[in-house]
Amino acid sequence: MSPRDIKETIGLPCGVLLAIQLMAGKYKWQIVRALLYQQGPLRFGELRKIIPQTSQKTLTRNLRELEKDDLITRRVFAEVPPRVEYRLTKWA
Repeated sequence: MSPRDIKETIGLPCGVLLAIQLMAGKYKWQIVRALLYQQGPLRFGELRKIIPQTSQKTLTRNLRELEKDDLITRRVFAEVPPRVEYRLTKWA
C-alpha cells in the first residue's frame, strides 16, 4: 500500500503519514523513546540493554535508517576500543 493509498483510505494529513513512514520499523519507536527519556547520548551497548529483545543486526539496521532519515546523529570517537554515541536531532 502506497502512502497515497493510506492517506486516501484513512484521511490523515501528510505530517502524520511522514511520521508513520519514518518510524516504520520494529524497534524504531523504542530507540527514539530511549534517546528521548535519556536526554543525552546513548552508546550501542546501552541501547541493547534498554531494548534486549532486539538482535544486534536489527538494532544496527534501525539506527542506520534513523540516521539516514536525520532523526538521530551518530558520533564516532577515535579511541581504542571505538566508542560510538547516538542522540536525537532537533527534527526528532
